[in-house]
Amino acid sequence: MDDEKSGSSLKQQAYFTYSWKICNLKEQAKNLNTGKCFYSPDFWVPFHRGDIKYFGEDKSTRKNCWRLKMFPNGDNKDRESYMSTFLEAVQTTYEKSNNISIRHQRFALILKTGNCSGGLKDKFTPSTLTNYHVIKNASFSYKKGHDWGFGKFYPLNKILIDNGKSSEVNIIVDVQFFLDEDIETTNVCYYEEYFSNEKFSDVEFILDSGDRIKAHRIILSSKSPYFKAMFEGEWIESKLQVIPIKNVEFDTFRRILYHFYSGKFKEEIDLKQAIDLFKLAVMLDVISLQNFALRKLVDMINLENWEEVLDFGLETDELVVITGVFNMLACNWEGVVNQEILTELEKRCDSKYWVDLMEMVKAVNW
Repeated sequence: MDDEKSGSSLKQQAYFTYSWKICNLKEQAKNLNTGKCFYSPDFWVPFHRGDIKYFGEDKSTRKNCWRLKMFPNGDNKDRESYMSTFLEAVQTTYEKSNNISIRHQRFALILKTGNCSGGLKDKFTPSTLTNYHVIKNASFSYKKGHDWGFGKFYPLNKILIDNGKSSEVNIIVDVQFFLDEDIETTNVCYYEEYFSNEKFSDVEFILDSGDRIKAHRIILSSKSPYFKAMFEGEWIESKLQVIPIKNVEFDTFRRILYHFYSGKFKEEIDLKQAIDLFKLAVMLDVISLQNFALRKLVDMINLENWEEVLDFGLETDELVVITGVFNMLACNWEGVVNQEILTELEKRCDSKYWVDLMEMVKAVNW
């Protein structure tokens, strides 16, 4: 199915990105006529944490399968001068056994060029060719050939210059996956003006650092099951006016309270803060903040911190983080992998995750 909404971008951060590397596009365009396509390998996209309540904790049910397809000379005669690119849903065993016949997803497609060979720095240095192509509300069925994407994804002659006589052209197609609109933000009241405001406050928190912050029990109870249980139950804290918060950085705690009052996220965050924020958000049972912290973690993965991030992902069993690390490693495989790294990876990953990693490496380096 074609959707020509392009040239705009989603303000929301993608929670997962898959990169499909296509080396020597010229050869593909030469061998495939209009209406003929080729496919990416199937790839798995983990659910965000908000979906766990629907699909359970079983790892096998916590990810969806997808694939991209490209018509280098257009999917029909009207678009033969364009590359046509589409996303297809691949039905999983879980979906089939539970009679799930449709899947909803918001996503964006981005085209980049780069160099497929050389060392780490030269291996693939992408430069965006187009603005985002965005599809905000796509409903995928599992019927053969059903897809969503862009018939006029990009003019082929703008890539294959001089009628294809130019040198080998390598591209990346990124597909970014976005969360559905957060239902928490619909018809919900926020009270930003009362954040860190003593007016009407009825509780105060003190951190290990000695920093204090005042708040309002009714607001915290409405945003967090943890605080609701604290203030309404038989907890000792329900009777305290000053409640100690142990083993939490003041900035992390303040960031969460700010979200409760405003519905907003403070974007400036480093790796340690993202990990701390996630752990505290899990304790407070705040799904929106858990998702935010995980997205920031995935955005920050690089060649210097991947081991720390992978350890965190394995410790917490967060597939979004694990897959994000694998995707980064796969995209830089030729430049970063040596026997020492392979040994470390095998130590950290069980056999199932090792297979997942090898599939990703094959997908972006085939």
